[in-house]
Amino acid sequence: MESYNIIDEPKPSWGSTFVLDPIAILFLCIFIPVLWSPPLAATYWFPLVWMVANGIFMGSPTIKKELLIAVLGGLTLLGLLIGFGAIAKQDGMGVMVFPYFRILLKAALFLCLYYIAFIQSGPYALHQYIYRQGQSNE
Repeated sequence: MESYNIIDEPKPSWGSTFVLDPIAILFLCIFIPVLWSPPLAATYWFPLVWMVANGIFMGSPTIKKELLIAVLGGLTLLGLLIGFGAIAKQDGMGVMVFPYFRILLKAALFLCLYYIAFIQSGPYALHQYIYRQGQSNE
């Protein structure tokens, strides 16, 4: 029984040393923009890329679902930006709506991040178990 394959077991890749707890990534994505504003609006797109990269490095069996959620979340954020651009072109509406728009953007982003973190938490626990077993056998 040297080789067996469990479908829902993570398959660690070359980047498994870079894997972080998905909840830690979620909290970092919430608190880092409070202290530092990343360039190129990375506050909105980088967390989604980071979560997908975490799933790839972990060898997550749910990576397709995570990628789908990240793409749909990114498209939702892009749609909100385009919609806000249309509203902002109207006379004086952009100034009045801007604070609410930022809240809506953050809510959409955190909803996607929370959902991906929730999906990744199961494979992450298995990944940690497998990673610790591999270290103890060496």
